[in-house]
Amino acid sequence: MPHYTQILARTDRPTQALSALKGLDVYVFPHSPAGTLICERTSETLDVRIIIQVARGIGAGFWCGLFEGGASRFTHNSLTGPRDFAEKSASPAEVEALCGYFGAEASSQSVYEALAGDPAMSAMDRHAALARSLGLPAWSPGIGYSRVVEGRVPPEAGEPKRPPRSLAELRPVGEAPADVAGTSDTLARFRHLCGESFSFLEKDFGFRKEPYRNPVDRFPQVIDNVMVIGPGYLRPGYKNAYMVSYRGRHLIVVIEGLSFGWRTRLCLIDRGGRHLDLTALVERRDPELLDLCRLAEGQREQIPIFAEAVRKCASDVLSGDLSAISLIAGLGPGFSFSAFSLVKAHLRGGKAR
Repeated sequence: MPHYTQILARTDRPTQALSALKGLDVYVFPHSPAGTLICERTSETLDVRIIIQVARGIGAGFWCGLFEGGASRFTHNSLTGPRDFAEKSASPAEVEALCGYFGAEASSQSVYEALAGDPAMSAMDRHAALARSLGLPAWSPGIGYSRVVEGRVPPEAGEPKRPPRSLAELRPVGEAPADVAGTSDTLARFRHLCGESFSFLEKDFGFRKEPYRNPVDRFPQVIDNVMVIGPGYLRPGYKNAYMVSYRGRHLIVVIEGLSFGWRTRLCLIDRGGRHLDLTALVERRDPELLDLCRLAEGQREQIPIFAEAVRKCASDVLSGDLSAISLIAGLGPGFSFSAFSLVKAHLRGGKAR
């Protein structure tokens, strides 16, 4: 029996699945009432334990699991292998939890029998029985990345497609800014893009752009003939040139360019120098917009969509009402809406007022 893996994403937000798949080698099948079926390459080749098992001709091996918000809610494993990969059948309570996600039509008894029934049942037949019990697509058993690549997909499954790899494939992101002052200087372009995207802070909310700081570090440092290109916040005295900030009466907005144009960090900082959790606020008010922020590739896509997120979801915060936004419990890199202690050094010149 060929080894295959598949992921079924059950979500009302197609953009949520797209942002989660960013950077992966996947195929996505057309959406069905049961969800969106996804086949990913490395999951079929990365787990050496399963490869060894398949190579030994163990045809009845079967594993399935349910994850919600990154947490495991259900696991059934009839595979055996190394000592840390022991067989574990799903409990009746776990089966009830699984059926709960698929609605009233899912029979916990038939699901339990499909998973823990006849030990001689092949993995393909077990998957088919589970699919019938949960209302999954009848064509899904046996479908994996390899079969998609080989073109062996049943017509009723529809055409699997590659997901968009950047925001630009989903929506227009505008023209790249023209060279500033006759130069293609990356710093000038970064500042120009920030100025264009965040101009609403000055026009609509009374913020003022802070003067650019000097001296600043624009390139990797050379120490004892060694080029240091690690994170700037780990370098004593480092001052990032790619930083634009807007100061208002109640908070500061900081946009920082990182990783040679690849990443952007956006921070909202209150009068006490504490970082505000913009991610949670946007996720609450416009989760699809947050998905698009995560999908954005490079500063050319990130800066405008981050500005859109602030303008659409945090207008009350920008006006001084901080009741809807919480503090970031622990600073970390995140995908963007968080910060390291580097920005605190930027604030030593004075707090927001």
